[in-house]
Amino acid sequence: MNQIQAVSPKKTPPSRPIKISEHSEPSPPTERTDFSSVKTPFQPFNPAQLKAHIAAGKTAALNPINLDPEALSPNRSWRDEVLYFAMTDRFENGDPTNDQGIDPGDPERFHGGDWKGITNRLDDLKDMGVTALWISPVTSNDRDFLGKDGFHGYWPNDFYAPEAGFGSMDDLKELVSEAHKKDMKVLVDLVLNHTGYNHPWTKDPEVMEEKFHDPELHFHKDMVNGSLFGLPDLAQERPEVADYLIKMGKFWAEETNCDGFRLDAIMHFPAEFQQRFVKEMKEARGEDFFILGEAYTGPPERVAKFQDDGDMDSVYDFPLSEALRNVAGYNEDLNFITRRWKAWRLSSEFPGESFRVKSATPDAHQLSQVFAKDSAYEAPHNVVTLVENHDMPRFLTAAGPNAKKKFRQALAVEFTARGIPLLYYGAEDGMGLEKHDLRADKRHGADPEMREYVTQLAHLRRDSVALRRGTQEELHVDKESYAFCRRHPEETVVVAANFRDRDKELRLTLPQRDMILEDALTGQRFEVAGRELPLQLEGRQTAILRTVSNEK
Repeated sequence: MNQIQAVSPKKTPPSRPIKISEHSEPSPPTERTDFSSVKTPFQPFNPAQLKAHIAAGKTAALNPINLDPEALSPNRSWRDEVLYFAMTDRFENGDPTNDQGIDPGDPERFHGGDWKGITNRLDDLKDMGVTALWISPVTSNDRDFLGKDGFHGYWPNDFYAPEAGFGSMDDLKELVSEAHKKDMKVLVDLVLNHTGYNHPWTKDPEVMEEKFHDPELHFHKDMVNGSLFGLPDLAQERPEVADYLIKMGKFWAEETNCDGFRLDAIMHFPAEFQQRFVKEMKEARGEDFFILGEAYTGPPERVAKFQDDGDMDSVYDFPLSEALRNVAGYNEDLNFITRRWKAWRLSSEFPGESFRVKSATPDAHQLSQVFAKDSAYEAPHNVVTLVENHDMPRFLTAAGPNAKKKFRQALAVEFTARGIPLLYYGAEDGMGLEKHDLRADKRHGADPEMREYVTQLAHLRRDSVALRRGTQEELHVDKESYAFCRRHPEETVVVAANFRDRDKELRLTLPQRDMILEDALTGQRFEVAGRELPLQLEGRQTAILRTVSNEK
């Protein structure tokens, strides 16, 4: 998209650009809303209040805001959530009595984390601003396959048994129940594409032929019917297999009373099965039962296609993740290798198509290009945004020099952009600077400054109706910086990021005249005459500015 040129206001503009103060540790929020006394912690905009604003002429200074109907609903929805992924085995060992052959010194073995450990930390997560929890697959998993364990949960060997190392079924139910008492939702990860290497079905040749695809067929040659890294690939197109998996999904939804499923590897099973699975889950558990699908693939059009074809409520915004890692987390050597690997992976998944290895030079236009394709999604506000997860190097591992500054920038953009922000466990502890940190044991409280910053962003997200429900409009883009605003009748939020190491001046044209803005992290206030906002940003600084008054 083209750069938006600032227009000189009729009123006298500030004589010099506004400099946003930034400290090594942001000032704590002046006040945090106490949500403990209300049933839901969100205060969405009241439609009646919107009518009153219009009648009073208070929206006259705004350009039209094209909100979808849900944005004005008083009901809490998934777009209001701050999602946190707790990898169960690596989060906390809350009950050593369920440990089974653990080896915390081996990154490929179970370490002892369990559902009790997550339950014990729910208050910590809520205080940080987390409103929804995604936990690892809960079924029993392989142990000691070629010296490795399925500690991550993606090698199921019994679809109806809880993983004993994580605890009992009662422990799992307690986790969900306690989360609900704290107004937190829970997504359970579910594996439908394959079994573990040692699943009992794999020991019987007849059953293998009935339930699985050809074990010699690799997903590089057939993305749907091929084996994913040698895992036995289930034939979901066969009615008896589909029936079994849907029945299994209903079992875990009913037993745990969870709020939805995260479905692993949806690229690798048929869209027809996905549609049936989603339909029957919602018939059994209600329309609000949330289905999040993982389609780890290329540009927005491809990700959106998997969402649409499978009737998913949401998918991960991997295109935005890649753009943030390239732009905010640029590290020349590693980035070039990562790009080459990405091009190879995409060309393998989509034979016959060419994926050119682009220049490793970061360019903020990548962010603009991702957001420009939001129309590909049926509901872009429902995509799950992320900076890192368990299948890619941690951001701090990949970012190189000044990694923490870069990480804070990436998180700031993620938490203020459209979509449902996801935090990977340990991000708040500064994990990523040590060996094997990708899936290492969580180091609770290891980085208080990072935790405070994440907490500020999460609480800002929860408290801001514009960030949760507002439209998103681009204000500026060039190679080194990006700015956008989130708009709702109740407030406007302006976000401006300088991705280079030197100071940079931006001049933004705002959608409204004569605004009073407040720095959302430091509380600094200033007035803007007319529509031009001149900003002086330090190197690697992101400004988040909220309207104090929307009145002309």
